Amino acid sequence: MKKDRGFTLVELVVVIAILGILAGVAVPVYSGYVKKAHQAADNQLLGAVNTAFAAASMEAGQYDGKPSGGRATLAADGKVQSVVSTVDADGSLFAKYFAGNENSAFGFYRSIVYNKKTGFFSGNDYKVTNNGDGTFTFEDSKGKSITVNESDIDNVGGSTFGTNMSVTDLGNEVNNVVQAASSALGNIKSLTDGLDGFNDMLSDMNVDPEKATNEELANALVLYVARNTSSATTAKLFGAINGGGTDGLIDLNDMGGTLSTMALAYGMMTGYANSDFGKTSMIEKDGKTLTVKEYFDKTSAGLSDSKGGTAGLMAVLSMMGDMSTSSGFNDYVTTQAEKDAAGYVSAMNMISTNYKNLDASSYLRQGLAGSYMNELLSAVFGG
Repeated sequence: MKKDRGFTLVELVVVIAILGILAGVAVPVYSGYVKKAHQAADNQLLGAVNTAFAAASMEAGQYDGKPSGGRATLAADGKVQSVVSTVDADGSLFAKYFAGNENSAFGFYRSIVYNKKTGFFSGNDYKVTNNGDGTFTFEDSKGKSITVNESDIDNVGGSTFGTNMSVTDLGNEVNNVVQAASSALGNIKSLTDGLDGFNDMLSDMNVDPEKATNEELANALVLYVARNTSSATTAKLFGAINGGGTDGLIDLNDMGGTLSTMALAYGMMTGYANSDFGKTSMIEKDGKTLTVKEYFDKTSAGLSDSKGGTAGLMAVLSMMGDMSTSSGFNDYVTTQAEKDAAGYVSAMNMISTNYKNLDASSYLRQGLAGSYMNELLSAVFGG
């Protein structure tokens, strides 16, 4: 009889290697299967959320099912804690139609974010945390986060910016005013050298003002404008709109205040142009009849090309004067302007309170559109 022979060391190594290869193939396949299964279950629950949200919106009188703002909060275990909107402020109508799904939980998505254009929530890997103190923290998958006030979220949601624009659009409009102001003083460096606290802000971002390029200074100015925009800025502009005159809006001895006021004025014109009023109201200019939106797009495109003296800033005031003669301006001022002003100030507040978290080198090279903050703020804006 032959003796039973055990495995040799070589055979054992070969078997272990084969098992390792099989495991290397099987684990990712299994993980992918589990991931897809969780995502499929989450999408089913997401459908229930959107169905209940649409029903709640319609009962509240929003018959197209697309409120201008919506927000969902998930509990730590993934269950839907609350879903509110501009027409269902306490979420009671949503809760009524979501009954029966309260114990279901999201296992794949970290948050669900409302898109104002579609009227639906979609799954995200952002984590949204209600801090219980009137603020929410939005965190991406890499651990980058911003913290915003609930009141600021509501203000943006009730504005034209929260309905028809993205945060990138709004940042670009502020940059247009920055360029117009820099043309008034010859260049960006001449402008920033005279701004109180600007170099301190750059130091907070570990940036040497003397080594910054014009593009970096321009992007930093958007943050500076955001930091210096407040309710006082709104009061100054509305005083001019309501008959106080525009003479005091441009003060070359206070370029910080001038920048903030003119950026708000431009923001308001942006709001008017992108509102329903601006898309339908007509304006007569140079023998042509245009919608306010068409006039704004055409005129603003050449704003930063204004050269010499205060031409760039005066062009902003000239645009405001032209647009105020259009048929829908008074209706806009009485029904939407204050909401847009509040939304603009809140958007600036979101940017300014989180600027220290930015990767300074990345932001200054690419601006708001290239920063992680843009993606998170887009979630706040709702798509």
